[in-house]
Amino acid sequence: MNKVTVIAEIGINFDGSMPKAKYMIKEAKNYCGADIAKFQLYDVDTIFPNQECLGDDGRNWYEEVKRTQLTQDQAFELAVYCQEIGIEFMVSAFDTERLDWLALLGVKRYKIASRSNSDLNLLNWILKHPKPTLVSCNQKDVNRPGPRDWYNNGARLLYCLTEGPAYIESFNFRDIDFVNTYSGISDHCNSIIPSLVAVARGATFVERHFTLNTTSEEGPDHIFSSEPEEFKKMVSTIREMEKCLD
Repeated sequence: MNKVTVIAEIGINFDGSMPKAKYMIKEAKNYCGADIAKFQLYDVDTIFPNQECLGDDGRNWYEEVKRTQLTQDQAFELAVYCQEIGIEFMVSAFDTERLDWLALLGVKRYKIASRSNSDLNLLNWILKHPKPTLVSCNQKDVNRPGPRDWYNNGARLLYCLTEGPAYIESFNFRDIDFVNTYSGISDHCNSIIPSLVAVARGATFVERHFTLNTTSEEGPDHIFSSEPEEFKKMVSTIREMEKCLD
């Protein structure tokens, strides 16, 4: 059994195309060797009520993100496809309605994104429907209400810098405890190095954004994602590292 669980964060990088989403799931499993294919469930107009989704580049990505909003039926379709090919389906749910969808699906675990880690409505819902839960947060917020409440209630934290892309020199791993505080990393870097360093320091979960083309202009997340060849290299390196992590 693998000591490190690798999550291919397809997220919104399927650009609203269900055939592309399924192709990426298959690539993540069969070519790259990922353990989990992950997406996001949200109501775009709740997250961006002013129809303004500004990226770090100053561009308004609202229309592109709106196109990637999955319906309940689409989420179920992707979950069934994951089951058919033998990879775990996981989702970041941004509201309790979408957590209800995941409960109906019977997913193995829940994921809470950085932008939602202070939403105690989500925490209270999960306390009533307990399952293993991963929560992204950064070092600045780890001891604040929200992330600390998740941690105290049994969630496992993933160290995450939300900048896209985050740069290697920003990670400050000397201050990050992957044994007692964080269980893993949610990596938005334009390099696989932080994920590998996190594993060497004790991370047992690696979540990294996955794309077919880092130069695509169809969404804001492609630029800090890994294409299949790089993702495969990261996974194979982690599997080699596991041999000396006993």
